[in-house]
Amino acid sequence: MTTSRALLTAAAAAAILAGTTACGGSASSDTTVTVVGFPGLFAEQFEELVIAPYEEANPGVDIVYEEQSTSAESIGRVASSGGTYDIAIVDKSAQGGANDQGLFQQLDPAQVPNLAHLVPEAESADGFGPSIYIDSLALLYNTDLVDEAPTQWSDLFDEEYDGEVAVSIENAMGLSLLVGLSNDLGTDYQESIDPALEEMRQLGDGQALTFAPSPDAYTMVASGSATLSLGWYARGKDFAAENPSFDVVVPEGSGVALTPTINLVDGAPQEEAALAFLDYAIGEEAQGALARDGFYGPVNADVELSAEELASSAAIEGGVLDGGIVPDWDFISQHTSDWTQRIKREVIDQ
Repeated sequence: MTTSRALLTAAAAAAILAGTTACGGSASSDTTVTVVGFPGLFAEQFEELVIAPYEEANPGVDIVYEEQSTSAESIGRVASSGGTYDIAIVDKSAQGGANDQGLFQQLDPAQVPNLAHLVPEAESADGFGPSIYIDSLALLYNTDLVDEAPTQWSDLFDEEYDGEVAVSIENAMGLSLLVGLSNDLGTDYQESIDPALEEMRQLGDGQALTFAPSPDAYTMVASGSATLSLGWYARGKDFAAENPSFDVVVPEGSGVALTPTINLVDGAPQEEAALAFLDYAIGEEAQGALARDGFYGPVNADVELSAEELASSAAIEGGVLDGGIVPDWDFISQHTSDWTQRIKREVIDQ
């Protein structure tokens, strides 16, 4: 997917907020809301499907989107910026730590009416930022190199794919896989991740071709450099549309929901405008666009999708996540450091 608006770099965003454009001219008198969030495809989709329509309907508001590679980097930018950012989009597993630092504000439902229209899985139990979309962990595979499409997480360990699996698991994918494997094994990840880690160890016994896919797992699988991998469903569906040798699948009844959050930064310089944009982003129009054109599960319960659109989305009811798992990301956030260190030590570096 491409976008007609170039994504501004951190330097350009800072220049605008300092009163100049990236080219050195004077900034306009319009209100500028600065958002920091995920890079790549999501940034393009968010620009095209959410930001552009909002700016068209609100000509006095300019939404500047700054990409950061990870949620940790976004949080670091917010913490060190001294009041530069208005909104931050970060993983649910990273939100808790940011809240503990006092970086985000709790939201007043009177100022964000669409909070009342969220699906339960997107709500924030403590009043901070809600989810901005729903996605699922998925299996990526090369259609030319497999006899049958994979159907379960344990296919990652099938000897048929020995040395042909490219996965990045020192991140939310690894955390999600622990949850998915625990579910398939009939164990509780909140009690112990030991059984799931024991399964994952097979990746470090020669099953994995690489734990650092480059340029990325989607491209490696599409090119045939790897046969099987892990990825996110929405991006996989978008990638498959342009790569005939690539496909994506969420194991039936075993999907693992990812629910990233959109947050109001504490001390946001344009708080009122930021809240209005945040409300739009979780509203029916924006969420419908993200579901229909981006394959995400909508967080707004008022979104109506056709049967085909629903089935191809990451919706929890009626989509590929139907019957799957919605992890307790607040719990996981408290164990993220320990879990990722154990993945690195016991699976990757064993």
